[in-house]
Amino acid sequence: MPEVIPGPGGGSPRAWTGPRLRAVLLLAVLAAGGGGLARRARDTPSPTPADVPWPLPRLSGVGPGGAAWRMPDPDGDPAVLLYVTETCPHCRRELASWEARVESGRAPRPWILAAPTEGGDRRWIPAVLRGRAVLDTGGHSARALDVRAVPLTLFTDSARVVRAVVLGRSSPSAYERGLQAAGFPPPSEDPS
Repeated sequence: MPEVIPGPGGGSPRAWTGPRLRAVLLLAVLAAGGGGLARRARDTPSPTPADVPWPLPRLSGVGPGGAAWRMPDPDGDPAVLLYVTETCPHCRRELASWEARVESGRAPRPWILAAPTEGGDRRWIPAVLRGRAVLDTGGHSARALDVRAVPLTLFTDSARVVRAVVLGRSSPSAYERGLQAAGFPPPSEDPS
């Protein structure tokens, strides 16, 4: 069963999978918009997580150097994907958190899926993460993932099955539980 990962402060954001993810994303968008519709969305009981994990859809974009990119096929290693936009302040803080974790050796280098910017500039992505930064030109990956709010973090196992999802900023415990759900070794273990 996929891991349910609450964000900072306990209840929100939450991790969901499959069709339930779409429902939660819709509620998050409605809540951000204000008005009567948002009040009804907040008053609606939260859905429960799906009973089964879901396969990662095909993702594509433009990788570093302008080459066409497709999410690597299952290769025996789990992966982390982070969908972000340049104009989102929470995305920038999430990228900075991942940068610190990667540099300290406490987390693997995630794939960064970014909504395209004018001219395809990636300089807003921290240098340590830029080598795995993919521009979602044409919005194919956003549509495949049904992205409605960012940042969105997906933790996949070695077969590219999504095991945990975090919508919004992640807490340190959410990182650890997502990595564990995807099958990454604990940071203190030597993977070799």
